[in-house]
Amino acid sequence: MYNVNLTTIIDWLLPSFLKGPTIVAFLRAAVLPLQNLHFSLDAFRTQKHYELSITSQVIWLEKMLNKLYDPINEDIYIVDVGASNQVNIYFDSEVKRPPILFFASETATEETVIYFNSESVNEFNFTVMVPAALYSTLVVNNNSLLSNMKININKYKIFGTVYIIKSY
Repeated sequence: MYNVNLTTIIDWLLPSFLKGPTIVAFLRAAVLPLQNLHFSLDAFRTQKHYELSITSQVIWLEKMLNKLYDPINEDIYIVDVGASNQVNIYFDSEVKRPPILFFASETATEETVIYFNSESVNEFNFTVMVPAALYSTLVVNNNSLLSNMKININKYKIFGTVYIIKSY
C-alpha cells in the first residue's frame, strides 16, 4: 500500500509517442524530489510504527533498551521490586480487609512497623540492571547517555512508577 514507484508510474502514464529518452529522463528528474520525500516519509512511518508498538510491559521496555544501548549482547534487564510487608491500619468506618494469619513462630521474629501514606517502604517500583562495562560508557560525558536512557524509559513507563538504574 505504501510502496509507490514513481518511475514505473511515469512509464505507465506516458503515451507511447512521447516516450523519447530525453522526455523520460526529464520526467524522472522532475519526480526525483517527490520520490525522495516518499522514501523519507516511509522511513518515518516505519519508525513511528515501531515506537507505537512499544508498551510499558517489562519485555517491551527491555527490548527497547537492548536495541538502543546493547544490541549485540542484550544484557539489560528489569528487576521488579517485590511486595512490601507493610501493615495497613483502618478506621472502623472503612471497609475492613480480611485478616492475615501467621504461625506463632513467624510473628515472634518480625517486628511490626507502621508507616504513613507519605512514607514509602520501597523507594523504587523497578530496577533497570545494566552491565558494568555498558554503565561506565553511559556515565561518560556528564551522564548524557544515561540521561538519554532515562528519557527513553520515562517515555514508555507507567506514570507514577519510580525506577533506578544500577550496574551489575
